[in-house]
Amino acid sequence: RLLSRVTGNLTLQDVSHDGVALVSHDVLRAGIIARAPGEDKERDLSWLDWSLLRSLSSDGRTILFAEAGEGGGEGYSLYVRGTDGSPAVRLGEGGPIALSPDGKWALGIVRGTTDAELVAYPTGTGQARRIAMEGLKVREGDWTPDGKRIVVEATEPGRAVRLYIRDFAGGKARAITPEGYRLFVNCISPDGKVVAVRGPDDRLYLYPLEGGEPTPLPGLTGLDRLVGWTNDGRLYVFRREAPARVYRYDPATGQKELWQELMPRDSAGVSEIVRAVPTPDGKAYAFVYIRTLSDLYLVEALK
Repeated sequence: RLLSRVTGNLTLQDVSHDGVALVSHDVLRAGIIARAPGEDKERDLSWLDWSLLRSLSSDGRTILFAEAGEGGGEGYSLYVRGTDGSPAVRLGEGGPIALSPDGKWALGIVRGTTDAELVAYPTGTGQARRIAMEGLKVREGDWTPDGKRIVVEATEPGRAVRLYIRDFAGGKARAITPEGYRLFVNCISPDGKVVAVRGPDDRLYLYPLEGGEPTPLPGLTGLDRLVGWTNDGRLYVFRREAPARVYRYDPATGQKELWQELMPRDSAGVSEIVRAVPTPDGKAYAFVYIRTLSDLYLVEALK
């Protein structure tokens, strides 16, 4: 039977035999922390109630992120913000995907009443561009290092997920992998030749963008997440945990070297680091944390 109705997040922990309830009022937040280039301290860049990082510019000075909670609206919202702590700027509706290499465009997915649309928002002045994908349902995406092409993870009707590529200026997308391959964002190699992917067997690979066979990445498992390339041809890899240890990984040898351990200075209630994005030179980074803070109550006289 119904005991009580309240506003907010309320978790019933226990009820005693005489009707006293032990409840917690829980406040959940997703936030972003970054260390800007040239600085030795981190800065919290969280904006509203559920800030989710997607991209960090290669110079470490700009983040692209989503507001995916109440503050972001029904369709979420895309924002850019300087890692110097300057105010966030809303670009438009949708979920962000990736920031272009020159920082002038932000890819996003706008989910309307029908199929989702791929949209490129200018980070400065200009008009948003709708990117036609000819029947593809896009789930993820990224830019090639020259900013001229887009690689997307998408599905066709009746087909499994795979990777496609198309020119940003226009044209039709073409498949570049068999079905079952999924994209790691920020993981197209600096020379634009290969992209890090998760295969249908849940193993991790480097897949050539112009066709060919995938190269397995030794020493990694399905729990590992690839989050970017270093300037010397290694990959950054981490696992979703708290604290999160980020490693530099050599794809040729499978050797890992600890680069950074990430955790907010105030660790109260932090349960997980869900995303980490370092710059290629390792001089700046940003990451997303999940925090739950609770007040505990005894509720008496429930009928």
